[in-house]
Formats: sequence, C-alpha cells, structure tokens
Amino acid sequence: MDKLIKVQNLIKEFPIHKGFFNKKVGAVHAINNISIDIYKGETLGLVGESGCGKSTTGRCILGLEKPTSGTILFDGIDTNNCDADQKKELKKRMQIIFQNPYSSLNPRMTIGDTLKEPVAIHKHMSKSEIDTNIKKLLDVAGLPSTVLNKYPHEFSGGQRQRVGIARALVLTPEFIVADEPVSALDVSIQAQIINLLQDLKEELSLTYLFISHDLSVVKYISDRVAVMYLGEIVELAASEELFNSPKHPYTQALLSAIPVPDPNNNESKRILLAGDIPSPANPPQGCKFHTRCKYVMDICKKEIPPTYRVQDNHQAACYLLKDA
Repeated sequence: MDKLIKVQNLIKEFPIHKGFFNKKVGAVHAINNISIDIYKGETLGLVGESGCGKSTTGRCILGLEKPTSGTILFDGIDTNNCDADQKKELKKRMQIIFQNPYSSLNPRMTIGDTLKEPVAIHKHMSKSEIDTNIKKLLDVAGLPSTVLNKYPHEFSGGQRQRVGIARALVLTPEFIVADEPVSALDVSIQAQIINLLQDLKEELSLTYLFISHDLSVVKYISDRVAVMYLGEIVELAASEELFNSPKHPYTQALLSAIPVPDPNNNESKRILLAGDIPSPANPPQGCKFHTRCKYVMDICKKEIPPTYRVQDNHQAACYLLKDA
C-alpha cells in the first residue's frame, strides 16, 4: 500500500504562562516524539484515555495546530514548509469531522450556506453547479434537499453530524480526520453514522484517521489501531491482531474494560490500573506508563523503551518484549 501521510518525530507542546507578565513557567507535553504512517485507503484507529494527545495529533496533521517540531508529509509534501498555494490545495485534500455536532455548526448559518461556503472559497463554480453538487452530497449523506434552508437547531444530533460529514466531503478530500464523530450521539444513531462512514470510504476511496475512546467502534471500523498513552504511541498493530493478542500492559488493561454482553461470562477479568494518569505538564521519566504498571522494572523508571517489532504488522514499546 502507498503511504499517504508520514509523521516523523512529531512533538507538540503548549506553553504554560503565569503571573501579571505572562511568564512561561512550563509546558504541557501533548505529543512526545511520535512517528506513524497512514496508508491510502485505510482506516487507522487512534485510541487512548482522554488527554493523551489523540485529537492534538489529528489537528497537527491537518495544520490546525502548528507542531513544536517534527515532520508531517502528505503525499510527499511537507505540510509545515510549503507555500501558501500548496497549503490552500492541501486544505481541499484534508478535512475533519468534529466531535460535537451541537457546537461544530454555525447556528446563524443555514445548512445550505454552511455547505456552500467552502466551495465558494476553494472552487470556481457557477451557482447552478454548486447547487447540483450540494444536493448530490446531501443524498450521499442520507439527507433530503429540504434541509438546505433550515438552521442547525432544527435538527437532531445524528442529523447534524450527517451535515458535518457532508461539509467534510464537499471539497472531495482524500483524507478525513474523524475526531470522535459518534461519542456525543445515542447508540442507535452511532451505528447509522459508523455505517455511513464505512460506505463513504468504499464509494469515495477515502482514508480515515478515526479517533475514539470507544474500543468496540474502533475494532469495527479500523484496519489498524494505534494506542496512545500520555502523548506517546505505545502499541500499533492490525486491528484483529491487536484485539486478539495485545502486547503492551496498557493495551491489555484498555481491552479488558470492554463490556461483554453476557452475565454468565466469567472468563474476562478486568485489569485495574493503579493511580491516575500523570500530568502531561510533568510526565514521569523513562516509560510514561511505569507509574501504573504492575510489571514495572528498574529500567522502566530510567529509560524510554524502544519500539519492539513483534510481527511485521505489530509493534509495541515495552521492555517486556525485549527478549520475546
């Protein structure tokens, strides 16, 4: 498979300022030196606890956040070091579906104006061409053309998220960051949106970065899954391989928390992690997970573990795999 996106040594820090003179006193280490590839036509799931850096990773790839350091290549183009024309072209090829459908749409704009605005900025089309394309897009997203003259408050959460999906598709992008696109929706509506995203991927040859904390959804939709903890990718594998044979202790704990719809099932035992996730403003030395890991060794407290390749499509950053 061809690489669409290549992320190398990505670091993102948010400065902490304090006092009357707004003096910098520290930084939140949102992303700590991660490297990852996203292949054309795949769905890469990105999972982890809240605050681990999932959304920041997606926003850095899209250029919505400027990385502190590192390189992001989109189809060979360095997104941080390209001219204005290239950046405008990249904006058409990369889009985002936001998490909250209740705040991601402008309440003062009709659905028609919301969908037409990006076309007016990026494409030169006649009014009739724009109207025709918008109606086709609404049909793809499962919405009637009668929504064009309505406002967001007239729709349910699921309908609003369909509008958000239509807006992300209006410029015919190649890559979409889906930032927890169903977490704010009811379970029955979640299934509809997930199935819609799957269908659109096949019909339009899309590539997804699917960010979520719902492991059941990630397992269903993803080809590969990356697990993040405190700004670092601790495990990466094909979806089936990761869910069947997790190697990192943090991944094992995450997967043990997936509820099993069987009251008589006593085989699955939940792994309880000690303590709370450390502050990203003051992360621990060595392995970031060592403060909560029951397998912790002395080396874990001193040195950051390298990434060990378990199989061709499976890697994890844990010293337990050193001699595996």
